[in-house]
Amino acid sequence: MSKYTVLGMMLWLGGFSLVLFQGMSIKTGTEDIWMTLSIVDIFGKQYFQWIDNMSWLLLRQAADYLVSLPLCISLFLSGLFFVVIDGSYRA
Repeated sequence: MSKYTVLGMMLWLGGFSLVLFQGMSIKTGTEDIWMTLSIVDIFGKQYFQWIDNMSWLLLRQAADYLVSLPLCISLFLSGLFFVVIDGSYRA
């Protein structure tokens, strides 16, 4: 296994554990913010102000969409990206 595959699997494991934690918190009846947690919520909105200054509308909307995705989906998609990168690198 290469480092890209290992990184992809680690991201998948992080996304799976986050979904598992969300499921457990729903079963126990506690209200957590983990369902709507995104990258912007983790790092802070001030670090993503540069997205609003992009000149191309389509690129700005895509970047806004990617950083506001729920964290578990972002982890799964990032893991998929690295696994695909490794597969195309070896071919």
